[in-house]
Amino acid sequence: GARVVAISPQSTLLRTCFPFERRYPMGLRHGDWEDPRYLDAAGCLQLARSAVVLVDPCHAVDAAHVARLPDTRLAVLRCPHMGHRIPHHLAQMGGFGALMRGVIEGQGDRQGFHRHLRRRKASTSYHKTLIKTALARGHPALAAQVLARYRTLPDAPSLPKLAAQVARQLRMRSDTA
Repeated sequence: GARVVAISPQSTLLRTCFPFERRYPMGLRHGDWEDPRYLDAAGCLQLARSAVVLVDPCHAVDAAHVARLPDTRLAVLRCPHMGHRIPHHLAQMGGFGALMRGVIEGQGDRQGFHRHLRRRKASTSYHKTLIKTALARGHPALAAQVLARYRTLPDAPSLPKLAAQVARQLRMRSDTA
């Protein structure tokens, strides 16, 4: 009958259920993967009154973990391009304590959460993450657009290294075209 709130969850580290999970070697080596109470969140959540999961749908492995969870009594709050830094990004947007209190107590709703999520447009850390993601995925023009938007944010510190990476990738792209 518990209310469960999870951020970037791993549903299990049991190899038979999730063979491609390789990120937590310590948990794999030292975790108790025999006790059925903690073996797999997909089974445990059926005992919960409700569950809320905050996840980055662009993070493939985390999205796969969430996809294994039963839909009944589960609310998935999508936090795109925040990776495992969801709490950091939400905190930088302000009002994190009240937001999480509402989620934990079941008083918040999806619309309120998404209204809060719109604050990311003014978040320097979110913009930096977007720039890095665009560069990692080979989209320097998109990274340049986000960098230009970042520079218009109040109190945004300069990003000389990231700006140099954007310029370097743009040059490489134009040289090969």
